[in-house]
Amino acid sequence: MKNLIYVPIMLVTLLFCQCNTKRNTTITIKNTAVTDTLTSRSVSVSEDLLMPVKVFAIEDKLVVFDRVNSDFFKVFKIPEMELLYRFGSKGRGPDEFSHIDPNSMKVVGNKICLLDGNTLKYLNVGNDKITVEQSKTIVIGQAPTNRLLVLNDSVYISDILGDKIEYEFQKV
Repeated sequence: MKNLIYVPIMLVTLLFCQCNTKRNTTITIKNTAVTDTLTSRSVSVSEDLLMPVKVFAIEDKLVVFDRVNSDFFKVFKIPEMELLYRFGSKGRGPDEFSHIDPNSMKVVGNKICLLDGNTLKYLNVGNDKITVEQSKTIVIGQAPTNRLLVLNDSVYISDILGDKIEYEFQKV
């Protein structure tokens, strides 16, 4: 009988101790002296960039995602900043894009990964053109999906927007 009384008391005590435990942690950063100098320089480009949203450096190329109706991508040779080519337009055909989410864009290896509508596309940036090397339709539980983040080949998370949504993020 004594054991039956002690078990609830121990559980309540354990629960009380867990709830009252403060977990504030102070992190001190030492040795914050500046060891190098970051310099910048302005470079003129021959191409009009109307609404540049994202910029990626891939090998010896600079890729600018420009949110316009045609030629979304401008590819420049680094360091000369010579325009190599333009690529991508709005549409549903080959080498066309219906709706690129710029917040989902990132470099994976030497490819640009992006969400176009509900299709995840991997773009290979070549010396004379960009090719869609791989595309995969993603089944999304709740739409619209914004700011898709690729965690690995099969797991993604994204924001969910809506009035009656219980969670802010979803695992896709």
